[in-house]
Amino acid sequence: MTVIYYKRLLNPMPYQFRFSLTNKTNYDLRELRVVGDKELKLKNIEKGKTLNFAISDYSENSDIDLICKMENDRIYTLNLAAGMTNSCGYYYNIDLTVLHGRLTKN
Repeated sequence: MTVIYYKRLLNPMPYQFRFSLTNKTNYDLRELRVVGDKELKLKNIEKGKTLNFAISDYSENSDIDLICKMENDRIYTLNLAAGMTNSCGYYYNIDLTVLHGRLTKN
C-alpha cells in the first residue's frame, strides 16, 4: 500500500497549541511574549479585547508562559499550558483577570 501525504492538507491538522486570550483586566497588557522552547512576540491586548494565536514549535512537557507588562509597568509571568504531546491539538480559551493585585487566568 502506498500513502501519499499532501502538505497543504496536513497544515490544518490540530497538532499545535491554540490560544484565545481575553483581557478581562482593567489594564492594557503590553509587550506580550509567549515563551516556551521558542519565543513568540504578540501584539498588545487592550482591556476587553481578545487575541488568538497558535504555537506549533514545542517539546513534550515544556511550559508555555505568557510574559507581559501592565499599565503600572510591572512585568508579570503567567503559565498558560504545559506541553504534553504532539499527537493532537489543544485549544485554550483563557480569560485574563487580576486577583489580589496579580495577573491570573481562568
